[in-house]
Amino acid sequence: MLMEPNCILLGKTSLNDSFIVHVCDINNINGIEVLFDQLKISGLKYLIYDVIKKHINNDDYNDLNLWKADIAFGDKLKDLTEEQIANNCLIFVQVPVTAYTGKRKAEEEYGVIVPKRRFFASVNEAYPDFNFFIEPEVEVEKVVQLLLQRKFTLLLGHRQSGKSTTCHAILRWFRNHPEKIREAGFDPQELDIRIVTFDATVNTEEPTVFWESICKKLRNIDRKLFNFDPAEKCTSITFQGFFSKRYHFPPKQIILIFDDASRMSVSDDCTVEFIDSLWTLKGDRDNFCLLSVILIGTANIRDFLISHQSPGAMSKISPFSAEACLTCSRFTKAEVEGLFKQFATNTNESFDFINIASNVFDLTLGHKGLVGACGDYIQNTHSYSVNPIQTLDDWEKPTPMKLPNRIINMATYESIVRNLDTLTFSRRCILIKVLRFGTCQIDLSNDDAKFLLAEGMIFAKRELPNGFWEIEIAAPILRSLIISIIVLRLSIPNNPPNTKRLDPRWLLARTIENLCVRNLYSEETLNVNEYAFQSEFAIVFKNVLGHAYADLRYRVLVEAKEYVEGDTRRQRLDLLIRDGYELPAFGFELVVSASKTNFKNNLKRSQRYGKIHNCIMFMVNLCPKPTLGSYFGENDDQVEDNDEDEKAEEYEEHEEHEEIEKIAVKPVNVIIKKNAQEAWQGELKYRDGNSALVSIIDSKWNMFFNRTFMNIVYSKEN
Repeated sequence: MLMEPNCILLGKTSLNDSFIVHVCDINNINGIEVLFDQLKISGLKYLIYDVIKKHINNDDYNDLNLWKADIAFGDKLKDLTEEQIANNCLIFVQVPVTAYTGKRKAEEEYGVIVPKRRFFASVNEAYPDFNFFIEPEVEVEKVVQLLLQRKFTLLLGHRQSGKSTTCHAILRWFRNHPEKIREAGFDPQELDIRIVTFDATVNTEEPTVFWESICKKLRNIDRKLFNFDPAEKCTSITFQGFFSKRYHFPPKQIILIFDDASRMSVSDDCTVEFIDSLWTLKGDRDNFCLLSVILIGTANIRDFLISHQSPGAMSKISPFSAEACLTCSRFTKAEVEGLFKQFATNTNESFDFINIASNVFDLTLGHKGLVGACGDYIQNTHSYSVNPIQTLDDWEKPTPMKLPNRIINMATYESIVRNLDTLTFSRRCILIKVLRFGTCQIDLSNDDAKFLLAEGMIFAKRELPNGFWEIEIAAPILRSLIISIIVLRLSIPNNPPNTKRLDPRWLLARTIENLCVRNLYSEETLNVNEYAFQSEFAIVFKNVLGHAYADLRYRVLVEAKEYVEGDTRRQRLDLLIRDGYELPAFGFELVVSASKTNFKNNLKRSQRYGKIHNCIMFMVNLCPKPTLGSYFGENDDQVEDNDEDEKAEEYEEHEEHEEIEKIAVKPVNVIIKKNAQEAWQGELKYRDGNSALVSIIDSKWNMFFNRTFMNIVYSKEN
């Protein structure tokens, strides 16, 4: 510890309220390691913010103002002199009064000064003047048309999917397009659009408390428009009275946007009364001036489409219709590139935004929160590091280790990982199936599916003709995080030859030995599933290494990506094994090569991966064709390949592809088949002519999402 300054928040009246900030040789500044000698005041602000962030109402550490003072512990704050303030023993921290509560408001909406720099939005909603920004035009246009058609609308999305960003974009649309409002038959001056956020202040314990919290929120937005007597009991009648035409002259047409509406529970009395009130307001336009409503939240609010029984009524009600239910889209590859182009223009013209954006898309598939997290990580290197990320190589080096660490410390994704330990059996089954096979079909009305969607663990990819939906893991980098914490019960028939020195061939043999063969094949086609092989192999490999070589302190870093090759979307999974010290690093790329062309493409990827991470590189290829078991990427005529339907093209890493320096890659062909006794066995074939034959245990092991539970049994040597 090089420095431990005492700090205190400005306005505190006792030095007992002071706190210590630890400044070290190497400091983690927003996910970036910064040496003490390179630490700037902005870095010190972050260290202070990291200590006090739970106690302040501000999410930008750059807003902190610092003063230094020389004061003895027994002195009183009121006795400080200007001379003492000029010295440096105590740091006063001023948290500016913000123009928001919880979420940041846009400058054009709330009058906040526009910052000189823009930032990636990695946590809260994004605004065009604060952040690198892509306008959600498609969602906004659809929602606006529904609202102007007097529809009650739902906008769905998982956590960090851009719901609140779209919410405020809708508000801007109404302010910026008066001509389109007139085309729809309305006077812009007679429209009043309001946003209400269902945050922690909205209490749903029982209806009276609920209505009081809702009415107070509306009054805070506009005391004139939403005025009520606080001495009287708040009910649904109080809420409905806000929209009575007799209280508004001239009457305005009001559009309400309810953000984070999924905080309400579908089945409780508060929600039933709330939906009932919306129905009343919608059905009586002669007396009420509520034009339309949009509820924004996770997939749970889809159940608001289900009819509810109104208290005291004989018929079921629901103001919502299926055609007014939309889902937030992901970023496209072009939009991700557009974001990073904005960053390059704003920060450094030499930043390789095209190739880095392409790689970010492979990691995130356009998941808006994770794209923002990647951008935020890159931007921090430009703010705090002497070696900022500029090229694709610069970006790919920290991706396996530092980027996941950065993401898992963000509240949303830390919550996802934490909740894995407590999943019910049925939810675990869905998640494991998607992990193994990449996708699966499911009914989105299933409560377990709705939970996983709302948490952001899975993503609804597309609706199928049978009414089911095809789902997948929300993003490849999230797949990496989940695989990294799975532990297994395994049986290892022998110990490693030397526990002090990693033997990669022994490790590969033990991994193949413990594969569950039935999990490697697609249920629909009975063909080898590349996604399943990668997931099964990575999980077994990580757990075998963790116990066989526990003393070596190796870490297994899982890096999953998805990319387009020809007309096919392919899954890629790499394993990087390193201890961060002096032991040699190893890389493993897991592939299923059905042709020589595909094999050579994967070999090039392995060469590049080995070069970037300076590791001993293995390419583990599960051969779906036994005839390719002796092919190692050389002498194309040595193996007959009659696959006339093969459409894969020669691999190009990116448009400006440069010649890859020849890095020695050790290809390993794995052939799994039954022997004469109908028992499964695996043959590992190496380029140098060596091979190993192992009996596959084929036990259908279970996955455990619990980082503290591990149980691997070693058999005694004969």
